Amino acid sequence: MTDNLNVHADASCDIAMLRMGPTFNIELFQYQSPDQVQTLPKNSDWGGSHLAIYVDDIVAAVNYLRDVPGVVLQGEPKNVTDGGPTDGNRWCYFQTPWGQQMELISPTRPLGYERVTDVRMAPPAPDWAARHPYK
Repeated sequence: MTDNLNVHADASCDIAMLRMGPTFNIELFQYQSPDQVQTLPKNSDWGGSHLAIYVDDIVAAVNYLRDVPGVVLQGEPKNVTDGGPTDGNRWCYFQTPWGQQMELISPTRPLGYERVTDVRMAPPAPDWAARHPYK
């Protein structure tokens, strides 16, 4: 643990795997450790971070999270309407039971930047389960 992960030798963790498509998974770790610091950095602090996840229906996703024990919603879904590059995006932050900042995003079309370039954000595959042997 110390050599490979830079954590206390007696640390342990619970792991959750989120399957996000045919070739993309996210590992979430919740550590327990004798020397654990439990004050988390804000997004604006050094070491602060968040993970954004695309969802098709942000209202349904937020409603689901309301019933997950320990999840803290940081407000309701917001709409970006400033005319900038992310105009048209819908988003909502939440904290996992161990305090990790996460964000749900659900873009509408067109996003602001799509008005000035042909570049597009990669969407989820329309039927990813049918293309993967581990359905």
